[in-house]
Amino acid sequence: MDAVARLASAPPDRTAASRMISPRAVHDPRPRHVHPAVLAFLAAGGSLALLGCDPAPPDTTLDDFTVVTSIDVGLNPHQISFSDDGRTAWVATAGEDRITVVDAETFEAVGTIATPPTPLGVIPIPNGQDLAVTSLSDGGVFRFTRQGSRLGGDRLTGVGSSSLMGPLAGELYLLPVEQADSMYVFDAARFTFTAAYPTGARPFPASATSDARLAFIPSYADG
Repeated sequence: MDAVARLASAPPDRTAASRMISPRAVHDPRPRHVHPAVLAFLAAGGSLALLGCDPAPPDTTLDDFTVVTSIDVGLNPHQISFSDDGRTAWVATAGEDRITVVDAETFEAVGTIATPPTPLGVIPIPNGQDLAVTSLSDGGVFRFTRQGSRLGGDRLTGVGSSSLMGPLAGELYLLPVEQADSMYVFDAARFTFTAAYPTGARPFPASATSDARLAFIPSYADG
């Protein structure tokens, strides 16, 4: 199975239930040039646990995985995204104020990108050249080249930008903003917000149905 699951870890004081798996990432039909046993990276503590399950039936769950190795990426890793060819992973390393670049073939951290404080989300932009990074502290989505240069054109939300969930229809992502009690819809192809909606108190990373008709947003403060 050549699908790669991307999982976002919660901070240490959050429960495992707040981890998010994006719908298309669970079964991505695009080719992935990675070892067939590699299905997921799971961020935990200061490292990535590389999980494998081979063979992988359609009803595979996290209980079917075993730990293959771990990769030191720094303190408090959050969202993990992959390049289209599956060879590179980017990890939002919140406790280090950086993106950690991981070679998904050798399973080694090979570089870092300095970001605004407390990055929780990172995704590749559809142009194949840039990354979108969210910052909990500075509140917004920030654009970088994959080589690490900041490009400007920041899209600000106010303090509390969380991980990006998607892509949904087209290149749309859901972005909860904890301190603003709102959820933004981010168009990665155009690098802009297309809508914003009120939520419960302190929304956490969202999920959505595969047809993108319904979104589900945990509310930390409302229980």
